[in-house]
Amino acid sequence: MNSFTKTVSSKRSGTVSHKRSGKAIRYLVLTLAVALSFSFGLFFKAYAGSSDDLQSLPASHKMTDVIKGDTLWSIAQENAPKGESVRSYMQQIKKLNHLEGTTLRPGQILYLP
Repeated sequence: MNSFTKTVSSKRSGTVSHKRSGKAIRYLVLTLAVALSFSFGLFFKAYAGSSDDLQSLPASHKMTDVIKGDTLWSIAQENAPKGESVRSYMQQIKKLNHLEGTTLRPGQILYLP
């Protein structure tokens, strides 16, 4: 009977060990998921810019809300001062809004020089 008890108890201790390692893996995965989410949040915050950048703009700048179908060229064409080239004004908009390309999203707010 002693040998039977030892066999059962060794099987149980193996099961407990398996359960503990399963909890450890779940804890590790959860921790990594939280850390990854936090990292993405920091990345998008850096990509979007800070509110301090927007507060440093002079009051003379106009704002426009990008709607579906708008392009950087069409916005520059509508708002460029007389005598200024559309291409030059478009470059000013890109610089003012810290844009790397010309792709715009509906709902995006652009500041105009």
